[in-house]
Order: sequence, then C-alpha cells, then structure tokens
Amino acid sequence: MRSSQIASPVFGRFAAIFLCLASAAFAQQPSPKPLITSDLGGRELTFLQKANEHGLVLTYLANLGKTKGGTEPIKALADLLGTTQAKEHEQLLALASSKGLDLVQGEPGSVPRLKTLLDSSEKGAFDKAWFGEISAILRASVQNFSSGAGVSDPAIKKYATDGLALANQKLDVVAKVGGR
Repeated sequence: MRSSQIASPVFGRFAAIFLCLASAAFAQQPSPKPLITSDLGGRELTFLQKANEHGLVLTYLANLGKTKGGTEPIKALADLLGTTQAKEHEQLLALASSKGLDLVQGEPGSVPRLKTLLDSSEKGAFDKAWFGEISAILRASVQNFSSGAGVSDPAIKKYATDGLALANQKLDVVAKVGGR
C-alpha cells in the first residue's frame, strides 16, 4: 500500500472535522451590521438622502446669511429660512429614523465650494451670490420633493407633499426679497 492511499482517508476525516469546526465557529460570529437597515425602496432612500443634503446646505446658507448679509431684509430672510429649515429637518430625521434609516449629518460635499464662493465676498457681491445659491438649492429641493411626492410609502409621500408646498413658498419669498 502506498502512503497516499493511507493518508487519503485520514486527510478526508481531518478535512471534514476541520470544516465542521470552522463552520461552527463562523456561525457563532456576530454578523456585520448592514449599512442600511431599512426596507425602503430606492426612490424613497434617494428622496430622503437628497432632502437631508438639501436641508443641510440650506441651513448652512441661512446661518451664513444671518451673519454676512448686507441688509436687514437679507438677515431677516436668512433667519426665517433657518428657523423653518430647523423644524423641517427635525421632521425629516424623525421620519427617516422611523423607517430604520440614519441620515448622515455634518457638512455636505457642496459646502466647501460655497465657502470658497461666499466667505470672501464683499457685502454687495455676497448678497447677490447668496440669493443665487439659495434659489438654486430651493429649486433642487422643489424637484426632489416633487419626486418624493410620487413614492409609495404613505408617510414619506405626505412629508414630500407638505415639503413641496413649503419649498415653493420659500422660493417665492426668496424671489420677492431678492427682486427676481
């Protein structure tokens, strides 16, 4: 008998025991936490994530307008936008949490561009650029809320429908104060 014939059954038994032990050890390991623990579909997730990003940018712009605005109407508008956005963002976070989604907080990716554009601007140039950026983010919000109003989840659909009306109102006020 050759050694390979003797070793083969021993190796086979050893391999089987090793696989059993390895699979038992693997089964006892806690499974990694999924990145998203929500059952939401892609449209709902995209809507909520964009609403969060738009809200964070709007909050940044409102805070900047309160401190750097060149006129009292701009400062008052920035204060109003900041107050309404804070309430709207609280509702968004609560809604997302109820759906098993933790939205990213912090500085959105577009803020460094805004800092470069707005932080070094003089008062008159700041006001004009600020109105342009506020208008752009509100138009993007209107588009996102319009998209969100078409989702199937009733709570998200209601939030989007209410948010659409509010975003349109904000856009109208910005246009009136900005003379556009």
